Amino acid sequence: MNNTHVRATFRKKRIGVLSVQGAFIEHIHLLRNLGVDCFEIRQAHDIAHSFDGLILPGGESSVQAHLLKELQLFEPLRNHILQGMPVLGTCAGLILLAAHIDGSGDLACVESCDASQDKHTPLREQGFGDTETFSQQSVLDTRAAVHGFQTLKVRVCRNAYGRQLASFHAQAPIHSLATASSSVNAPAQSHLMQLTFIRAPKIIAQDSCVETLVSLDGYSCAVRQDNQIACSFHPELDAEVYLHELLCAAS
Repeated sequence: MNNTHVRATFRKKRIGVLSVQGAFIEHIHLLRNLGVDCFEIRQAHDIAHSFDGLILPGGESSVQAHLLKELQLFEPLRNHILQGMPVLGTCAGLILLAAHIDGSGDLACVESCDASQDKHTPLREQGFGDTETFSQQSVLDTRAAVHGFQTLKVRVCRNAYGRQLASFHAQAPIHSLATASSSVNAPAQSHLMQLTFIRAPKIIAQDSCVETLVSLDGYSCAVRQDNQIACSFHPELDAEVYLHELLCAAS
C-alpha cells in the first residue's frame, strides 16, 4: 500500500484532539497537513458525535487529569479507549495512559526511578511478568499526583529526562518489527526519527504485550499496545508524521 493511497483514506477519518491544555494546536496543524478531519475536544458535548481516533497532547499531565474530570470528559474518553478507539498520547499523554506512574513530577524522581529500576533487569523481575504482579503498587506510585486512564501497561517516571532546561533533541530509527506490522509505509531504514524531549517521562518497564516502536539509550520512548500508541517525545514539533499515520491507519 503506497503512502498516496494511505493518506487518501485519512480524509475519511475524524480525529479528536484533547484541547484543554498543552501543545494541542501543533497536532491539529499536522493532522490537517495530512488531510485529516480533526476537531478540538474541550467540553463533553464535543464528543457527542462519532469520531475515529483520539490524541492526548503534551502539557501538564496533572492539570490535564484534573480538567478531564472537572469537564466530565474522563470517563467517556476512557470508555472509548477501553472499547478499542485508537489513541495517540505524546509526553503528558503517555503519562495519562500509563498503568503506573512513578515520581511526583520533580527532579527528585530521576534518582528514585534510576535507583528502583534497572533497564537490564528482565521485565518479569520489574513487576510485569503477570497481571497480578503488574497490578501491584510500587512505593513510588504513592507520590504520583496524576490519576490517569491506566490503560497502557507501562510504568513511567515523570520528568525523568530532566526539567525544562534539560530538554534535548535526539534521533533514533523506527524498529523494524513496528514497520512490518503496519499497513503504513515506514520511512526508509536510513531515516532517523527526530525526537524532541521536553520535561519528558521515561518508560522504565513495560508488559510483554507492549511493542517498542522507538528506543533511545536502552529505553523504549515510543510504544504500541493494541489500539494505544504513546511516546515520551513530541513528534508534532518536528513534523514527524509516522505515529500520526499509524493512528489514522488504525482508526
